[in-house]
Amino acid sequence: MCGIAGIIPSNTSIQRMLEQALEMRRRLQNRGPDDWGVGLGVSPPATDLRLPSNVTVFQSARPIAIVNTRLSILDLSSAGHQPMSTPDRRYWIVYNGEVFNFAELRRDLESKNYHFLSKTDTEVVLRLFEAYGVAALQRLNGMFAVAIWDAHRGQLYLARDRFGIKPLYYAYADGDFLFASEMKALQAVHRVATINTDALHQYLTFLHVPEPNTILAGVRKVKPGSWLRICAGKMNEPDENPYWIATPQPISSIPYRDAADAVREKLQTAVARQLVADVPVSAFLSGGLDSTSIVGLMLKNNTPPHAVYAAGFSAEDMKYERVGDDLKYAAFVAQSFGIHCAELVMKPDLIALLPKIIYFADEPLADPALIPTFLICEHASATTKVLLSGMGADEIFGGYRRHYLAGLYASYLRLPNGARRFGSLLADHFPAAGSHLGVAGLRRLKRLLRLLSGDREDTYLQTFSWMHPRAEGLYSEELLADVGESDAFVQHRDVWRSLQTSDAIERLLFVDTRVYLPSHNLNYVDRMSMASSVEVRVPFLDNDLVDLAFSLPSKFKVRHLSGKRILKEAMKGIVPDRVVHRPKTGFSAPIRGWLSRDLRTMVDDLLSAEVINRRRLFNAKTVFRMVRQHRQGLEDSSHQIWALLTLELWLRNLESQASPA
Repeated sequence: MCGIAGIIPSNTSIQRMLEQALEMRRRLQNRGPDDWGVGLGVSPPATDLRLPSNVTVFQSARPIAIVNTRLSILDLSSAGHQPMSTPDRRYWIVYNGEVFNFAELRRDLESKNYHFLSKTDTEVVLRLFEAYGVAALQRLNGMFAVAIWDAHRGQLYLARDRFGIKPLYYAYADGDFLFASEMKALQAVHRVATINTDALHQYLTFLHVPEPNTILAGVRKVKPGSWLRICAGKMNEPDENPYWIATPQPISSIPYRDAADAVREKLQTAVARQLVADVPVSAFLSGGLDSTSIVGLMLKNNTPPHAVYAAGFSAEDMKYERVGDDLKYAAFVAQSFGIHCAELVMKPDLIALLPKIIYFADEPLADPALIPTFLICEHASATTKVLLSGMGADEIFGGYRRHYLAGLYASYLRLPNGARRFGSLLADHFPAAGSHLGVAGLRRLKRLLRLLSGDREDTYLQTFSWMHPRAEGLYSEELLADVGESDAFVQHRDVWRSLQTSDAIERLLFVDTRVYLPSHNLNYVDRMSMASSVEVRVPFLDNDLVDLAFSLPSKFKVRHLSGKRILKEAMKGIVPDRVVHRPKTGFSAPIRGWLSRDLRTMVDDLLSAEVINRRRLFNAKTVFRMVRQHRQGLEDSSHQIWALLTLELWLRNLESQASPA
C-alpha cells in the first residue's frame, strides 16, 4: 500500500516543482513510511541539478512531478522502489494498492517475452499497460489507484479499482493539474478553502459526501471503475471513461444449494488470493458473520492469521448506551477456532483523539465507527502491516436493515397516498420520551413512518439518509439560498434509475455498491488504517465473487426479514451456528453518552453562538434546540450533533492545515 501524488505545472521552475512534490510526499508519509520517491519529467533533460538520491529526473514531452510513498508488502527490496518505468523510460508509474491476480498476469506477459526486474505487482501493472493500454485495467483483480505517465506524448492516465477501495483525488487550479491519494496533499500545493455547498448539503444528509463530489469546490475523485486521460491544453477537461460497469443480471435457474456452494468456493479463492504477501497477514474479528467467515477460510486454507483483533468499549461507556458487544462473540469464535484473539477495550481520550482522527479522515466523515477502526489499526500496527476485513458482504449479499425491510416497504407503498401520509403525521405527534423503545428506538420508528410517506423511489432512497437538514431548519438563510433546491440524492437517483428492474432489493444493493460503499465504508476504513500505515484488504470485493453475487436473484440474499441468506448457507460448517444466527449489529461507538458526558464541554465550545454566527452556515436556534433535547433525553440527535462537531473540527483543520502532534 502506498500514497501517490503528482502535478503537471502550467509554468514553473524545476526547483519549484521539486519543492511542491516533496511537500506532497510529506503529507502522505503515513501511507508509506518504508520508502519514497519523486520523479521529475523535464525537457530538455536537466544535468546541473543537485537532488536527493530518492529523486529521479527523466526526459519528458512536458514537465511533471510524480510522487510515491511506499508501504512495502510485496518484494520488500529496493527493486520495488517507485516511481518505476518501463525499460525504454516511456511509461512511468506511481501506484497504490494490490492486484491479487498479478502472478497469472505476469505469466501471460512473460509468455510474450516481457522481462521483469522485481517481484512486485506494480511492475506487472506497468508492463500490462505497456502491452494493452487502458484495456489492461479490465484484467486487474484487486484494489488500486494508479497514475501512469506517457513521457513521449505528455499524457497522464489515472484509474481506480472497480469499487473505489483505494482513493484518488484530482483538481485543476491556477493552470496546474494535481492528483493525490488524499486531499491534504493537494492542499500542500494549492490551498482550496471554498466549500462546495451542494456537497455540504449531502454531507449533512448522509454523514459523508457521495463520490465523485468532495467537500471542497474544484476537487473531485476519480470514479470507481473509471480512468481519466489528461492531455496538454485540456487539463481542465479530463477525458473520463468507465472500464467496468456493474450490471446485475440475476440468473433465476441456478439451484439455491448450488449457488451456496459457488459462493463458498469463490470466497475461499478470494481469501487465498489476498493472503499473498511478504509480511504477516492478520484479520479483524468482530464475531459477526462476515469477519468470522474470513478468519474461518484463512484457517481452511491452512494459512492461519498472524493475529486477530477485536475491540469493545468500557463497561462505563456501555452503561449509557448499548452498542454491539463484539468482544463476547469474538472470544467465542476464537475459542471455537482454537486461536488467540487480541482484545482491545477502548476508553479513548476523546478530546485529544478526535482532532487527530479528523486530520487523518481528510474529509468530513461523521460515522462513529472511525474511532474503533482507528484504534484497532493503531494497536495492530505494532505487529502487522496487513489486515483482512469482512467489509463488502452487506452490500453484495444484503445485510442492512433497508434490504430486509424492503418487502415491508413494498406492501406499505400499495396503500393510498392519504393512508401513507398519515404515518408521517403520526410520527410528528409521538411522545418525545417515555416509550419502552427508548430514544433510539423512537428515532428509528419515526424515521420509518416518515420515509414511507413519500413516493416509491424516495421511500427507498431515503433509507440512505440520516437527516433532512433543509426541512429541519438547520441552515442559515445564506446557506439555504446557496443550497436552493439542490438534490442531495442525485448520485443515488442516477444509479437507482440506471438499473432496469422492478426488484427494489436489487436496486438498493446496486446503490449500496455504487454509492454508499466507496463513499462511506471504504472511504473511512482506508483513512483510519493508513493513518497507522496498515493495509486493509477486502476479500468480499474480489471480482469473481462480486460477479457471482450480482448474478444471484435477490430472494437468495434477502427473504422474510432475513439478510445474507446465501452467505449463511455457504458458511455452514465453517462459521459456528451461534454466529450465523447472531442478531445484526452495526460497527459503531457509544456517542450518545459521550456527547452528554465526555464531550459536553467540546460541544458547547465548538457549537457556541459565536462559532455558529462566525461560520454563517447554520441556524443557531435549531442547533441549540437539538443539543438541549438530546441532553434531556427527549430526542436522539446524536448523529446530527456528531456531524456538526466533526464538520467544525474539519473546518478548523482546513484553516490551519497543520499535522496533528
